[in-house]
Amino acid sequence: MENKDMFYGGDNVKELPVANIVVAGITGAGKSTLVNAVFGRDLAETGQGKAITEHMAEYYNAGSPICIWDTVGLEIDAAKTEKSIRDIKKKIEEKAMSHNEKDYIHAIWYCINSGSNRYQEGEIRFISELHKLKVPFIIVLTQCTDDPEVIDSFEAVIRNENKKRELEDIDIIQVLAEDKKTRLGTIEKFGLEELVNATTDKMPDYLSASFIAAQNVCRENKRTECEKIILNYVKQSMNGTWDNIWLINIPATNEKIKQLLIEISMMYKQIINEDELILEVAKFDLNFENIWNGLIVPWQGEYGKKVQDMFEKKVGGGYEGDFVELPKNYKAARLIAYYGCIFIDSVEETWDDYNNKKIENIKKYVDELIKNINNNLKKGAKNNKNLIIKKGEMYGEY
Repeated sequence: MENKDMFYGGDNVKELPVANIVVAGITGAGKSTLVNAVFGRDLAETGQGKAITEHMAEYYNAGSPICIWDTVGLEIDAAKTEKSIRDIKKKIEEKAMSHNEKDYIHAIWYCINSGSNRYQEGEIRFISELHKLKVPFIIVLTQCTDDPEVIDSFEAVIRNENKKRELEDIDIIQVLAEDKKTRLGTIEKFGLEELVNATTDKMPDYLSASFIAAQNVCRENKRTECEKIILNYVKQSMNGTWDNIWLINIPATNEKIKQLLIEISMMYKQIINEDELILEVAKFDLNFENIWNGLIVPWQGEYGKKVQDMFEKKVGGGYEGDFVELPKNYKAARLIAYYGCIFIDSVEETWDDYNNKKIENIKKYVDELIKNINNNLKKGAKNNKNLIIKKGEMYGEY
């Protein structure tokens, strides 16, 4: 499905559309811990929460590609459950009847504390009613710290009950959202990547990029999406009128790379929850050496070898590597792919230090990212002048 609001390789980068996810479950099911682990921040604390109904609250940060709808104070009591089901179902139906697909509820996570070892009749009714709305549905077994055989047995009970009610298509995923310290040692968190991948698979095509950008668990998913962005800019450059004309292609290539880096930044900006990085990237310009060696001189030389070596190293290193076979005469397209790969690598080198943290010092983050870009630009270069990127520009040091 074509995305009308955000497209890769466009003249103007637009915000990603918002994916709406309902996170349901009774009190103590571990909903908040799960959401914080997947999206790397406390949405209830940082988001602009507002009551939608007595039983639902919406959490959303301006500019974020994700909106969480949380069931509030849900209890499995006959009267309360029926009212909750009616309220939540009504709200989801209202969304589903919207003329705008982006207003829909796009996925439902129903959380059950695995330690409860109970799949209650009220929960089954709740899940059955919501399942009728044809919204992609995942049951998340949370706080999985018991013996795996015990948890597997509980999952089997849920699957058997679901089968009786024709709910076999509902995925069930076991998750421990945070490391758990015990007397016998630490149980490391698990299941988050499986949940992210299952949800991504269920998202409509026009929203998969939004969810991948919002999640803060799988860097591989982000990298794959970023490679799609690179390839779309590469194809646009190869087919562009001005992109393959000597000298005239310099401003066109510069602008495409700037837009490319902004779109890649959008895939990672959830790490810092701010737009400052994107604003700084928007100021970047090609340095003289890359213009000269990448676009002007007719021969490849050492520079061309450096670029080709980097492309070939991407194969088997987490990239699909579709740009490895780029014809050498498409100089602008090759330069676009070169900068895109360097930028992804540089952002990922900051991942471990800044992931799951709310960065207060944006300048420090940007400075660290620029340092990584410099180092990556110089890798593999022989007898080349140092390339220095400063906040606001890229230029050669002479």
